[in-house]
Amino acid sequence: MSPDIQQAGPLPEPLANIRSYLGELAPPAGGFDPDGEWTATYSIRLTHRARGVDHCSPAGVMRAVRRPLGDGVTQITVIHEAAQGGPTFDRVEATLTCHRDELSTLRGWDSKTRIVRGDRVTRPGTEFRARGMVGEDEIVRISGGKRSHPAEGRVTSDWCLIDALQRTPFGPLAYEGFTVLEELDVPRAGQRLTYRGPVEVAMAGEPITLHGFERTGRGVLPTTYWLDEGHRVLFVVGALRSYLFAPDLEVPEVIE
Repeated sequence: MSPDIQQAGPLPEPLANIRSYLGELAPPAGGFDPDGEWTATYSIRLTHRARGVDHCSPAGVMRAVRRPLGDGVTQITVIHEAAQGGPTFDRVEATLTCHRDELSTLRGWDSKTRIVRGDRVTRPGTEFRARGMVGEDEIVRISGGKRSHPAEGRVTSDWCLIDALQRTPFGPLAYEGFTVLEELDVPRAGQRLTYRGPVEVAMAGEPITLHGFERTGRGVLPTTYWLDEGHRVLFVVGALRSYLFAPDLEVPEVIE
C-alpha cells in the first residue's frame, strides 16, 4: 500500500456514517469506462450520528444513465425518487445535456416532477414539467412562466458532478467559483471542489482503496464523493442525505 494512503482503522467521518453499508456491499467487479455509456443506481439514505450511533436509513432511489452525444456533449438521464413525510415520494425524471469538461457544465434540461403515493399512483395535481437552459451568467427555467436566476462562474448540477468526477484524475485540484444547481431546483453559487486523497477501507471484508473529493461553498454543508480505483463513484456522502452505490436496486415504476 502506498505510504500516501491512509491506513485502515478509524474511518474518516464522512465514511463513518455509512459504516454498516460498507460491511454489506462487495466492491464492484468488471471494467468501467467513465467516458462511455454507463448506468449507476444509488440507494438514497438518511445518514447521521445521534447519541454515538451511526444511522443509515433507506429513503429512496436514484438512477443515472450516461450517453455520449458527440461534439463534446453528454446526455444524462436521471430518475430521483426520495421519500417524503408519510407514504409518499417526490419523484423527478429528467434529461440533462452537459458539456464534456472538468465540471460537466450544464447546457439545458427537461424534467417532470410529481408526488407518488405509496400505491405507486401520482397524487392528483402534483405533476408539472419544466425545461431550462444555461445562458451567460444566468439559469433560465420555463414552467408555466419564465424565471431567471443569477449564476456565478460555470454552472453544473449535483447529478452532472457524478459524471465529471468519474473522468477526473486522482490528485491535487481545486475548482472554485462555480454554481451547482441542486436537483435542478436550487442554485448554489460560490462552490469549491477539492481532492482529499485516498483511504483504504474494507467493503464486505475486502480491502479497497477509495479516493475522496469534497464539495464545499456558500449555503451548503460539505459533500464528499468517494470513488474506487476504477473511477466509479460509489458513495456521495452529505451531512444528512447520502447516495450509496446499489447496482441491484430496482427503480419502482409509476402506475399511469
